[in-house]
Amino acid sequence: MWYRYHASLSLIAAALSAFPLNASAPAQSGEITAPAAELPWISYPPNHILREESVAGHVTSVLAAKGARTSAEYFVEVPSPGTYRVAVEALRTSSSGIFQLSTGGDEVGSAVDLYADRRRGDATWQRIVVGNATFLRPGNMGLKFLVTGKNPQSTGYELLFGQITLTPTTGFSLLSPNGTAERDSRVFLRWAAHARATQFEVVLDGKVLTRVPARETSFRTAGLQPGHHRWWVNAIFAGGGHERSGTFTFHVGPPAVYPYREFADGFEGGTLAQWSARGMSISSRALDGRYSLGAKGSSVASPKAVLLGTGEGEVSATVSLDDPAANAGVGFRAGDGTEIRALVDAAAGELRIERRNREYSILEVTPRKYWVQGWKERREGGEYVWTIASVPVKVRTGSGFKLSLAYSRRSSAVFATLALRGETEPITVRELCDTRTPDRPFVATASGAARFDDFGYRQLNKLVYKWDPNSLRIVLRPGKPGDWDGAGAFNPAIYLADGKWNMFYRGNSLPAPPDAPPSSQIGLASSADGLHWTKAANNPIVKRMSSTDSVEDPDVLVPDGSKSVFLEYRAHEMFDGEVMTQTEDLLKWSNWWKLPRFPSHFKVAAFIDTHNNPRLPEFTFAGKKYRYLATIEEGRILYSNDLHEWVSPGEAFLGGVKDHWCNYKECIGDAFVDHDRNIRVVTQIGTGTKIVGNRLCIIGEDVLDGQDPTHVLWRSDLPWMPAWYGDAPTGDLNDYTATNGSVFPGQTILKDGYLWHFSGGNNTYSVLVKCPYGPQFEYRDLEIQPAAAGKLNCRLKVRNVGSMEGQQSVALSIDGVIAGRQPIRLKRDEETPLSFTVKAPKGVHSISIGDLRASLAGDR
Repeated sequence: MWYRYHASLSLIAAALSAFPLNASAPAQSGEITAPAAELPWISYPPNHILREESVAGHVTSVLAAKGARTSAEYFVEVPSPGTYRVAVEALRTSSSGIFQLSTGGDEVGSAVDLYADRRRGDATWQRIVVGNATFLRPGNMGLKFLVTGKNPQSTGYELLFGQITLTPTTGFSLLSPNGTAERDSRVFLRWAAHARATQFEVVLDGKVLTRVPARETSFRTAGLQPGHHRWWVNAIFAGGGHERSGTFTFHVGPPAVYPYREFADGFEGGTLAQWSARGMSISSRALDGRYSLGAKGSSVASPKAVLLGTGEGEVSATVSLDDPAANAGVGFRAGDGTEIRALVDAAAGELRIERRNREYSILEVTPRKYWVQGWKERREGGEYVWTIASVPVKVRTGSGFKLSLAYSRRSSAVFATLALRGETEPITVRELCDTRTPDRPFVATASGAARFDDFGYRQLNKLVYKWDPNSLRIVLRPGKPGDWDGAGAFNPAIYLADGKWNMFYRGNSLPAPPDAPPSSQIGLASSADGLHWTKAANNPIVKRMSSTDSVEDPDVLVPDGSKSVFLEYRAHEMFDGEVMTQTEDLLKWSNWWKLPRFPSHFKVAAFIDTHNNPRLPEFTFAGKKYRYLATIEEGRILYSNDLHEWVSPGEAFLGGVKDHWCNYKECIGDAFVDHDRNIRVVTQIGTGTKIVGNRLCIIGEDVLDGQDPTHVLWRSDLPWMPAWYGDAPTGDLNDYTATNGSVFPGQTILKDGYLWHFSGGNNTYSVLVKCPYGPQFEYRDLEIQPAAAGKLNCRLKVRNVGSMEGQQSVALSIDGVIAGRQPIRLKRDEETPLSFTVKAPKGVHSISIGDLRASLAGDR
């Protein structure tokens, strides 16, 4: 697969700065309409969303709720900040429930009852305008539909959605403050006028603070308590109705510590001041001559101001068991009590990973046919305790060992490592779990006495791009039953030409092996935006030779300076191997040739041309330079100058290591050149001995040296694509997620400041996931203080949370007019203070930087 830059380096640099953070919002986009069944989503409890091909003529997403508190969250790509009117196409039935819509934790509109009396024939599709939602930044924004109950006459709680539509509107919005650190506890609140309002109701932290006449659009609070506060305003109408604004937040008192930080504490100071602890104490019984954190029975402790965020993290500690029946470990927990734990159970003699919560049983929410052999679940203290995975271990009382748990909120992957003293090989256990909720690291004992020392927390994958799991969507589906691609349209290879997206894909008339005999052929689809695709009328473009043949898994290469498109695929019957052909019009193909077979199992995964931008030095092997590189199965690479003759520069470079998520030589996948002119290999990784049909084949990333691709610079600590945790079959069109089985890396494209990665999901669909490609600046803790000579000093903190180092122009605006601008350059994950000094205007104004808003009430 090939990642082609269609721009000079200067244009690439411009693309990398395509993240404007000016105070004035960009022009708002047009209406956004998408079928709910096509949007990325999550549900709580998991696995309660079903996709239906047609319900009363509509492509439908069904929340199969069994009661209240079940929710579905759909992620809509909002291109620009603003206020949008949210409308939902829903089916009213006699078994429908009541839902409340929210975004970012803030309610949108009022609860909606979808019940209809079937006896009167009232079941019908209806477009319901729910309310207005305000988004302060672009991106994949979640719309959460929470089932709050049902009509007494309804027989169920289910929700059926057709389309979700966001329409830009001037709306009713707040002006300031938002994201500020207020030194003065008397905070000045300011909002926009509303033509229909007779009065405004100001709400602070969920309680009505005051009501003011419609002519007033500001209010100064009395002294507020230190801490975090949320506020919004309701516009009250003469007829009794109201419209709610969005929600803003601010902090009273000194700014809080930035939460996404690494943490290490050996307790040498003998204090738990930085910790939130229950049942824990500092012990003078030391590990390695130091203080330790002691615990007995059900005890937990978590460091304050340390948060996992949305990525990956690892928590670790040195542990000593004082009780031969002790059960001690480390993990991550969430505010709702959900926990992921890595535990050493001395009595049971095992290292295990557990998930605990009070809300649901894993066996209740997972269809029985997807249960994994060996799953265990028990009730303990009112909680469901699910043993995700376990391995046998032997530990001695009083002997310290190091225990760590790596956890990904993006892919729901967990990886526990136990290092016993005197043992050279660590013991590991890894699996996928059912939640992306836990975010705070902690240490814990469940029984017996134990001591902890050398506690540490770190964020993982610092050099890996921040793929957004909420951008995951199916972009190409199988055709109708009986079509040549009626059972699968997956494993895409994509290239851009003159603004048009072109996709070669593998189509199956039967489910993919091993669930059915081979039936693959290759088709072509096109798109104007990369999201919506149209299949070619003359498909399949590469046909199989007989009913027992199969041609599959296309790869595409467009060499720099060439008019030809080179297509590579696997042909079973005629060539019994990897084949390459070329075309100039995507219609007439010529010059088929077979590629040499080096290892015993040879499947090409990606191509790179060193002459494309950004250019790489030609690869050198045995004193000769080579222009092209191909990656193949089992992590090997090949060099060529003409795409016909290939040489192998050595042994497999991506063979697994035992402390890595992928500890077998299964790594295959896309390759592209990154901004550092190194080679990123998007890999299919897993822990089994097979690739085809392995449910644990998901996606990670490795970095190869652009000067010498046989040298591995970096490997993913954990996979990054969301994956199914059950034993889901492949090739089942009734499965309702794209990652219910093996995920095959496809193609990575740079477009519009994002990396677009296309892959084959569940041997059935073509799937897209995106990540920002470039610097992204995050602002927080805006403070306004008087300065000399009638001026104001505006201070804030800026952090680069993007993929790479970069420069941005940071603008400060007063009532939407830019009053100051500063360039700033930051490395990835680097943070710095920034200050502006501006003239203090008279009257009531709003100062804004990015999505931060501060109120200013000067001399009126």
